[in-house]
Parts: sequence; C-alpha cells; structure tokens
Amino acid sequence: MKYIIKLFSDFTTPTELKKMYENICQVDKLDYYGKDKEIYLTDGEDYTHVLILNNATPELKNIPKENVVGLANEPPVYLTRMFTYNRFIEYANANIHKYFMGDNSLPAPFIEKYSYMLHMAPLPYIPKKNKFMSIIVSQKSLSIPAVGYKYRLELLTYILNSELPIDIYGRICKSINKPDERIKGEFKDYEPYENYQFHICIENFMTNAYVSEKVINPLLTNTVPIYLGCHNIDKYFGDNVIKMTGDLQKDIMLINDIVINPEKYQKNIDMEFIKSKTSLIQNIKEIFA
Repeated sequence: MKYIIKLFSDFTTPTELKKMYENICQVDKLDYYGKDKEIYLTDGEDYTHVLILNNATPELKNIPKENVVGLANEPPVYLTRMFTYNRFIEYANANIHKYFMGDNSLPAPFIEKYSYMLHMAPLPYIPKKNKFMSIIVSQKSLSIPAVGYKYRLELLTYILNSELPIDIYGRICKSINKPDERIKGEFKDYEPYENYQFHICIENFMTNAYVSEKVINPLLTNTVPIYLGCHNIDKYFGDNVIKMTGDLQKDIMLINDIVINPEKYQKNIDMEFIKSKTSLIQNIKEIFA
C-alpha cells in the first residue's frame, strides 16, 4: 500500500506541517520516503490518507474513514474542553477512524496512545557532556490548573535555596530577583539539553500516554531525562528515563543522589531506538493499521 498523507491542524498549514515532520523525521535518511516511494507527506490534493492534529475539521472528499487518524498535540484536559466547545466529537465520529490522545476519557474513536507530537530534530552528532543538570521553567497563566506546572515551581524554589548544580532556563528567570550564576534565562534551540548530562522535565499534566517534547528533546540530544508526567513512559522509552514520583521530598532525595552518584544514573541512550519510537514517518504503517 502507498501512503500519501496530508496533515491538517488547528495551529498551522499543511505545508508547514509537512516541512516540520520531514525535518524531525530526517526523511532524507529513509529510502522508502519520497513522492514516488511508499510513504510521502503532501500539501496538495493527491492524498490517500489524512492525519488530523488537535481539532482541525477539514472537508474530506473520497477518503475512506479508515484512512483518517487524529493525533493530539495538547494534553487531554485541554482537548476535551475544546472538543466539547466546538463540537469536534461529532466531526470525529463521522470522519475519523481513531484518534490518539493521552488518556481514555472519551469514547471511540478516541483511544489512549502516544500521538507523535512535534519536537526538535535529532542532533546530527554526539554532543560533549561538559555540564551537569538543567531545568526549564516557563512563566505562564494557564486557563486550567496544571499540577505539573505548580510542582515545577515548588522544585525551582528548593533548587534556588540549595547549592545543587542545576542550571535554570526559561522565562521564569526574569522574575527571580537574586544573583545566581545558575540562572541562565531564555534559551535558543538545544541549549538546555545539548551539553548537559541530565535534564529535569515535568509535564503540566499527569496522564497515561501524553508524552511531549519536554522529554523527547533531551532524549534526542543524548541527555538523560529526570521525568514526571506520563505514567507509562517506560513503555515508550524503556529504562532511558529516570522517573520522579511527584512527592517533593522523595524527588529531592533522588536529585541529590544523582548529584552525588551520577555514574549510577547514567544511561547508554540508543539514539536510533529513540528515533524509531518518536518518528511519525517510521510508524506510519502502525498508525493506520
């Protein structure tokens, strides 16, 4: 079977999505990808299959329902509210064979499964790991209370009152009124991951299958994630991730132990394995199966 896939989303155009996924999936290295090959992303009208990101509602003509799959690029709690507001569930029932999202809070066609979110492209080289640990903390006003965001702030408070060698990135740095060489501020591209051995990453919401760029980006830069979020993260990435508990005292003890005994927590991350798990293109057949 040939897969000529068009992507639709509620946040950008099919042309931009095509460029994004071709870049992060490194299609130039896949001999089965191309206009005359088995798999191809198109922004034209020649498509045989459709991927719908979030709550886009394109008019689909002559495309069998089994050739249409939805992929959540937001946490379930956001999408569930959005779907109810804009009647997307009715559209999904009529047009979508299955829709991958982070939990099973909605009936079919919505299913609990990893949804191949956008993330950074894998590094084309193995970076030097001459820095120890980092964390990114944003500064935002969320319309829905996010337990992970609150927990990130609690952990940040502890870090700032300690001497832990953890560099701090993100917009939150603008509101930290104390001199501290660990405060790095806003960042570009791979900066919080590339040269670090470890990276603390916390999803905004705790789910069974929602996995974002927060953990994928460090993995793709050969950085060991210290992670809280998806309960089943080891199902996707094996033992490449150090799991936190959400109990501040226990997680601080874990981080302190990593600082004291880093060799105990080092991982031999298989980059090709991570790519095989996160690449939309490499998993197209399974997605449409």
